[in-house]
Amino acid sequence: MKKKLLLFSLLLLTTTFSSLSFGEWRLSVETEVTNFYWDPKNIKKGNGLVYSWFLLDYREESPESDSLSMMINVETDCETLASKDLTYVSYKQHMAGGSPSRTDTPETPEIVFHPMITPRYRLTKEVCDYINTN
Repeated sequence: MKKKLLLFSLLLLTTTFSSLSFGEWRLSVETEVTNFYWDPKNIKKGNGLVYSWFLLDYREESPESDSLSMMINVETDCETLASKDLTYVSYKQHMAGGSPSRTDTPETPEIVFHPMITPRYRLTKEVCDYINTN
């Protein structure tokens, strides 16, 4: 039953990615390797948690794969800035262009507190600041 639910969830998620790739991506952090974006139009709140999408746009193909970009669906507790990565979607084009080349969903996502000096902390903080002011 769990596998059927997971499969259904993956199918549902992959059918919605094309609309997400044309979102209002806001650049948050630029590094030598990756540009990090978040999309204020695709933020959802529920049960005290915030659900958002981050986009990592690589300047060159990712060393781990042949991807040029990746979207991450993130669950965040804005009170503690703890987050869980729920889904990873890789693309062979920049800015999540084209069809997804790979989708990964962790069976048991880990709660992470990103250090303040990391791009992921800044993304998380910007999303929570946006939620708290709107």
